[in-house]
Amino acid sequence: MAVSGNTVVGSIWRNRDFLLLWIGQSVSMLGSRVSQFAFPLLVLAVTGSPARAGLVSALGTLPYLLVTLPAGALVDRWDRRRIMLLCDLGRAVALGSIPLAFTIGSLSWQHLAVVAMIDGTLSTFFSLAHSSALPHVVDRRQLSQALSAASTTDQASQMVGPLIGGLLYTLGRGLPFLVDAVSYVVSGAMLMGVRRHLQGHAHAPSGKKIWHDVRDGIHWLWKEPMLRFLLGVVGTIDLCSYGYTLIMVVLAQELGATPFQMGVLFATGGVGGILGALVTPWLHARLRFGTMLLGVIWVWVLTWPPYAFAPNLWVLGVVNIVGWVLVPMLYVTEGSYRMTVVPDAFRGRVNSVWRMLTIGLQPVSVAITGWMLGALGPTWTILLSTIPQAVAAIAALLYKPLREAPKLAEIARDTATSGS
Repeated sequence: MAVSGNTVVGSIWRNRDFLLLWIGQSVSMLGSRVSQFAFPLLVLAVTGSPARAGLVSALGTLPYLLVTLPAGALVDRWDRRRIMLLCDLGRAVALGSIPLAFTIGSLSWQHLAVVAMIDGTLSTFFSLAHSSALPHVVDRRQLSQALSAASTTDQASQMVGPLIGGLLYTLGRGLPFLVDAVSYVVSGAMLMGVRRHLQGHAHAPSGKKIWHDVRDGIHWLWKEPMLRFLLGVVGTIDLCSYGYTLIMVVLAQELGATPFQMGVLFATGGVGGILGALVTPWLHARLRFGTMLLGVIWVWVLTWPPYAFAPNLWVLGVVNIVGWVLVPMLYVTEGSYRMTVVPDAFRGRVNSVWRMLTIGLQPVSVAITGWMLGALGPTWTILLSTIPQAVAAIAALLYKPLREAPKLAEIARDTATSGS
């Protein structure tokens, strides 16, 4: 979508295509949270084996490592609307097969493993296509609002999804997966109503091998100094913080939390996430991109030591809320910048490389955190995890292009003027 620096943009809530896409994704997110909660419970019920439950969960995350890079290249080659529609259809069929197989008595752990891999693969394609298409649905100056809206519903679904999943699973083991299948149908139906083209032009296959396209995307990202720098900073933060859930569980247990209190503690994080997502566009309108990102990074780093020394659950809860307020602020801010400056022809590939080097670090981060908790305890685990993040924050403060970066709206106007 071409953006003129002089164009007056209206509210995203009056943008029909955005509303359709956002409603579909909100319903789909909630359905996914419902089924994700019930999935390990069903595997345990079918097999009675925690090891097989862990294997099925691992198979569900495997596509994120194996498929992300080629998926990004294909998202830049193929029609994004068609990709998303086919992914919604495929996921609806896969998830819908679970209650059907359960009803006729043929459900096996192998079936669940195949469904997990199909869902993970198609979700990878859908997510990359969606993030690459969004700048064609809203004005670039509204990307912050659009991403904040998506983050708000994501945080809300994380809070209520497990509650709904647990209730539905109690009523019938196949119900959470039926609900998720229906949510994909709703997402597809909403997508069919979107009128805008979801890419700048048809990117027909160039005759190159897919890995040549992947290499071109990596090269484009690497030659952009700001994006390359931000990838290093965000990747460092992600590597050190993906083990957060393990750390919180151990801390809460040491402070004598009951399972219910632990649930409330995690729910307060969700409240903080919603608050952070809601306030982010307001801050973007008033602060320069560099000021905003540096502020979020530094406050994020400074919240880590208080986790280690929280004297009771009340203090731990307050620190947890502050930390979660910052999560959407960080990712909406850097995501808005990335979507603004990356050209449409490279957007899928750049997003795939970014996710591979950030989200792809999650298994490594969790494994390292688990080892540190067992060997050193939570206090030293937190303090040692803070050090690399502090180094990244200092590097960000010293990086002049980031310090002097203007508001996102100005970056959007400059990018549109340059024809990117």
